[in-house]
This record gives sequence, structure tokens and C-alpha cells, in this order.
Amino acid sequence: MEAPTKKRQLAESSSTAVSTTTDLVLAIRGNVLLELSKDGTVVGTLLVSSHVLALASPVFDAMFNGSFAEGQGLSSAPPKKMALPDDDPKSMILLCKIVHMQTKDLVQEPSFKELADIAIVCDKYRCTESVRWWLRFWITKKLALPEARNFEKLIFVTYLCDLPQEFEEVTLACMLHYKDLSKMYPSLTHGSGYVPMQIVGK
Repeated sequence: MEAPTKKRQLAESSSTAVSTTTDLVLAIRGNVLLELSKDGTVVGTLLVSSHVLALASPVFDAMFNGSFAEGQGLSSAPPKKMALPDDDPKSMILLCKIVHMQTKDLVQEPSFKELADIAIVCDKYRCTESVRWWLRFWITKKLALPEARNFEKLIFVTYLCDLPQEFEEVTLACMLHYKDLSKMYPSLTHGSGYVPMQIVGK
């Protein structure tokens, strides 16, 4: 049965895994400066290692070690600037912190919406394997909140990040608490077409 409206308004903790700060150094000898933007405005930079990102992501590997412009002149100083205008800043900070093993301040989990944003970045850069255990950890904690606002976004996260066990657990929780998931389709898919409607129907 669908949960009452007041239960759907159940508030998540407002604290998040990372915050968008100005400038962060994740690799002291980094050779790439990632420029983060929000709504067309630069909000900060990340000094990172192209070698670390290339190991974590075949997309970054192709960009840095192939014929793409981003990969040219990486050995020279100062670090090469690379703009990421289309990527969510918080998700990029979190992803880069994890792959650079700078995780000491990741003490709280992202919100459901932030998890969905992270899933999009992981899919775009094909780096789910690098953050898989963090995703599983966060999703496991979220499974205790089936009546919280945006819980259905975990279907999107587990589907996009290819987490079959967690996908089964999340969909079961949704079926137990909500009568008609199809009504939640826009929220469930996080405004994208990544999750086929047939999945929701089944």
C-alpha cells in the first residue's frame, strides 16, 4: 500500500558526504586541474592525478592517454586545466576523493538525490567498479528508510550502477511500501531515460 503523504515527507539528514568547496588538492603532484561548474558558474577546482583517474576510468584513460586535446601537454607545468561544465560538482568531488584514497572525511552518506547524481557520473565515466563498495555501503544504510522522500531513486542507482543484489532489495522494499511505482517514474528515473518503463512495470 502507498505510504501516507506525511511519511513520504520523512526528512533525510541534511548532511552530505562532501560539500562543494572552492579549491581542493587531492594529489600533491597532480598534473590536471579539474574545473567544476554549477549552473554555468565555476564553483571550484580539483588538483588531481591523470594517472589515478586513468586507472579508475577508461573514459579518462582515453582522454588523457589518447589523441584527445585533454591529454596533450600533461607533463608540463603548471597543471593542465580541464573544464567539466556538465558534471555535478559534488559527485565529481566525491568520485575523485575516493579514487585518490582521500576518504577520511566521508563520514556521512549522500542523500538519495546525491546518490542518483553520483550514479550518473559513474556511468558517464564508466568507473562504477572504483566506487562499488562505497555505493553498496550507502545503499545498505538507505534500505532502512523505505518511507523517506526519494527512496525510489535507489532503483535508478542500483540499475544504472549494475548492483543486482541491491536492486532486488530496493525494488522489493518499494513494492511493499508503494502501490503504484509507475506514478513515481519521473522521480524514480531522476529525470533521465536510463531506466526502461518496462522495469517499473515488472
